Amino acid sequence: MKKILYVLDQPNLYGSELHLLKLVKLFKEEYRVTVCVFGDGPLVEKLNEWCEVVHFPLKWYPTSQALRFANFLKNQRFDIVHAHQPKALLWGSILGRLFSKTSIVTVHSLPDNNRDSYQNFIKASLVYYFHSAVKCVAELFANKVIYLSKFSLDKALFPSKSLIIPNWINPKGDLINKVFNPSVIRMISVGSVTFHKGYDRLIDALALVNHTNWTLDVYGGIDQTFKEELDAKIQKHGLEQRIKFCGYADKIELVMNDYDFFALFSRGETFGLVYIEAMLHGLPVIAWKIPVLEDIIPDGNFIIEDYSSISEIFNQITDGQYSAISLANQQHVRKRFSQMNIKTIYQELYG
Repeated sequence: MKKILYVLDQPNLYGSELHLLKLVKLFKEEYRVTVCVFGDGPLVEKLNEWCEVVHFPLKWYPTSQALRFANFLKNQRFDIVHAHQPKALLWGSILGRLFSKTSIVTVHSLPDNNRDSYQNFIKASLVYYFHSAVKCVAELFANKVIYLSKFSLDKALFPSKSLIIPNWINPKGDLINKVFNPSVIRMISVGSVTFHKGYDRLIDALALVNHTNWTLDVYGGIDQTFKEELDAKIQKHGLEQRIKFCGYADKIELVMNDYDFFALFSRGETFGLVYIEAMLHGLPVIAWKIPVLEDIIPDGNFIIEDYSSISEIFNQITDGQYSAISLANQQHVRKRFSQMNIKTIYQELYG
């Protein structure tokens, strides 16, 4: 049985971390799986239920912990070292190439995405160039580089050893027959409450349809400093009774069916699993136009480029259009992003 080491920097409960958790669950019976983390976080408790977890508090620069990690790799003789998140990509690609048969990295975020998380131009520029250098080193040393979408694959530095393996879901049950009630439009958004996720512009857009009876519930970890900016904007537009920040929810799929639309105006994504999960539950998507959405969201949804377009959605959609979009979204996700199809690709890669 082959031995796989997954390497992760911060074991939180966001996209890349949950992606890794799904990999562990998917392959724990076929391979001997170990996970290495560099920091502490809530994911560790979940991982401990499924596999062995080791901790090496590595920095961006070489320390004694890097030597300990290298010795660990050398002694354990892993067949595959598969790294996620930038710092993990850096160390996992270099040391994995030296002390394992195969070094694999998954690029969850592009330097552009890291840059867009900051409003300060100088800080954003420094972050961009730093992460560009890290990405270059990781791709140089890795045997294989996984991207989550065609959009991100186009940024590959070494196309010959790069491939697309998207994130996935595990559909259960029959298709959902959702009924649209235009008298009360209930929207859900899932994402960390940060500048990068674009909640400032979502609020500005929704202010244009204040005459419509809608509500928005936002689920995700909260950057309190940024939320203060949003609170001021909400108060300015008189939306205090419309928008609710619900914080992080562990099983967001349990509440998806209670809503009519999924809305997220993110400034950039390399994949965007939350869009997929929303479509699986039959929700039409309202999103700001970013390149990756062409890869994952079918025609008929509401991808906008200016705030005023949101009024057309609420004023013109009919029951028949809503049902057609809802059904098409569910079928699209089941066909393109099912667990069984993605598992086969990984099995071929791991060997």
